[in-house]
Amino acid sequence: MLDEFRKKSEKVVFFQSRGSQHQRVQRITQLSTFISDKLNLSSTQQKHVQRIAELSKFDLETRMVYEFPELQGVMGQNYAHLKNEQDVVCNGIREHYYPRNSKDSLPGNSETVPVAIGDKLDLITTAFSLGMMPSGAADPYALRRNAQGITQLILELRLSLDLRELTEAAIRVLDEQQSLDLDRTKLQQELLEFLLQRQRWFFQEQGIRYDLIDAVLQITADGRPSKNNKGNTILPVEQLELAEYLSAHLETELFKRSVEAIVRAENISSKYPDKIAEKLDESHLEITQEKNLFKAIQPILNTNQDSRLTPADYLKQLHQIEPIVTSFFEDVMVMDENPVKCGNRLLLCNQLASWSARHLNLQAIVFS
Repeated sequence: MLDEFRKKSEKVVFFQSRGSQHQRVQRITQLSTFISDKLNLSSTQQKHVQRIAELSKFDLETRMVYEFPELQGVMGQNYAHLKNEQDVVCNGIREHYYPRNSKDSLPGNSETVPVAIGDKLDLITTAFSLGMMPSGAADPYALRRNAQGITQLILELRLSLDLRELTEAAIRVLDEQQSLDLDRTKLQQELLEFLLQRQRWFFQEQGIRYDLIDAVLQITADGRPSKNNKGNTILPVEQLELAEYLSAHLETELFKRSVEAIVRAENISSKYPDKIAEKLDESHLEITQEKNLFKAIQPILNTNQDSRLTPADYLKQLHQIEPIVTSFFEDVMVMDENPVKCGNRLLLCNQLASWSARHLNLQAIVFS
């Protein structure tokens, strides 16, 4: 019986020019498998994930759900029980819709979570690929609610998932099936901006300051991911942990001095990009303060570019390097007439700015 209903979905259009409901379920299944792999679920769990995804929408073709749409998932759970599907699968058919709002329950088992995220992400990606973004109060496909659901699942369950990887996977799966005729980079940027806005709302609900939210999410004043965030991983759980940790240190004088020192390095290196040396010439490091800065920067530059510091370690490094940076600016003429010296010093500033930008957009932080 279940397979018969699944077969009916082949004739039901999901979105015009984006395939049938059956094809949507195929995409959800692929995305769910991708996510379950990222979450390191066991092979047994992954089999359950696949079965939940395959059966996630079959009850939409039943007469009962046709008459009473609010029973979607509920009837699927009941029918699956009647056909002796495993409990984890039956419950997953119902709970993959969770959370349906900010106060709703989360799925009750690990196997349902990848399907819950995959379902919501495919809906948003498909709608965005057709230009059906929410506008003002109009959101006929509940895309904001679904994005909020993804955010809740990742942050409340502390899932180590990268938004950039998730959106890339969603676009790839849709493109492989539907041969998208659009700018995939632009589509991903739009998806990331949309998801980050939901994440910003979640952070606000946790009582985190607006400027720290923008700093941690690497968002600029106009709500877009900053240039430092392009191409980098976007890990919501790490961002939340960093924001929570730094909230306790925002008003300290040491943190303020540290931020001001790094921002000064960012400002001067971004102002003269054409004068930055491609490679540092150590033979032209003459002043003690620039030598000290060079020595202080090397250990943090030699760490893996993809490695992420704990919030405590990041703050520790920021505080340790502050007096060295402050002394550098007090005693060294960065814009020296000698182009080699100037290029060296700008490169040191740029390296310092690039290191910090892996973690925070310090330009966003406002001090009273």
